Amino acid sequence: MVTQVRVAAGYHEPLGVRKFKMSLRSKIQNKEIIETGNFISAMNNSRWNSLFCDLSDATEIITFKVGYIDGSTWPEEFSGHEYTQEIEQICGNFVAIEWIDIITKIEKPKGALLLPDILDVTEEIVELCRLNKCKISMHEKGVRVWGYFRQGQLPELHKYA
Repeated sequence: MVTQVRVAAGYHEPLGVRKFKMSLRSKIQNKEIIETGNFISAMNNSRWNSLFCDLSDATEIITFKVGYIDGSTWPEEFSGHEYTQEIEQICGNFVAIEWIDIITKIEKPKGALLLPDILDVTEEIVELCRLNKCKISMHEKGVRVWGYFRQGQLPELHKYA
């Protein structure tokens, strides 16, 4: 794991290299979808890289779901898993990410007969998003980080304190 040094809000000076890359072919295909779909960009590769590094260094196991500009999601609905803990599986093609849902209310099982404890890491995730200058909205299970907005469909965005 790469150790990060926080220099200023949202900026990291990596002590090792860990960046997520996308292929040129998929970048060209996604550019066509963005142009024809009238998407408005909310993030760039630097912000995504910084956010993913921060999230991968989180002390709690956080689960995610990604929505792509072509309307698909990961994990796929038919997979039987609504969310994934595999952040590295999401990384790579930032240009295609419309949104990422981050589940911030984590269930901690206590046994078969007892209800799980709920650990709420919403404040910590919101702070990471603020430091990385992400546009976010809140939902029942956590935070949605926006990569793109669909023209004419601007969500209600969280206002940082």
